[in-house]
Amino acid sequence: MALLSKLWTLPILSFILISCLKPAESEKKSHPEESLPSQSQLSFWERNDLLIEDFNGDQIADTASRIIQDGKKGNKLKHGGLEEYFIFGAGVTFGFGGDDFVWMDEWGIARDSVLQEHILSVDGDIKVDAHHTFKLKSPGIRVGQSEGSAAVIAYVSSLSKGKVYRWIHQGD
Repeated sequence: MALLSKLWTLPILSFILISCLKPAESEKKSHPEESLPSQSQLSFWERNDLLIEDFNGDQIADTASRIIQDGKKGNKLKHGGLEEYFIFGAGVTFGFGGDDFVWMDEWGIARDSVLQEHILSVDGDIKVDAHHTFKLKSPGIRVGQSEGSAAVIAYVSSLSKGKVYRWIHQGD
């Protein structure tokens, strides 16, 4: 009798187990609005692209990232091996980029060893036949607009300040 009472529980337990393993019909339906977007579907500012390069020439990799601080967009560069970082834009005015790099939709590593800077007037117009040549010892960060101008943020020597990051305007 004890064996018979145990045998009838086996089909019930099997049914319960199979029911738990088989997804319900409502769970089978896909919800495309809930799926995560691919990197190509994200906007420029939503993607978490990092630039990794030795930007200050100390033979240690540095990291640059896009950031948003207090609603303003920009770049953060951290020197590798040091607790030293720099903010360009994102509430900190830098070069002709201003304090909000909302205009920026392209960026990358500039590996040019020589750059010609277009000299700008106070109101942002390019001065005709005025330029300055920079010889770079390490790569810089190229920032720009797909339909506009670009610049390179580069670590350069300054007579009064030693080595500093500088905005080097590249066109338009």
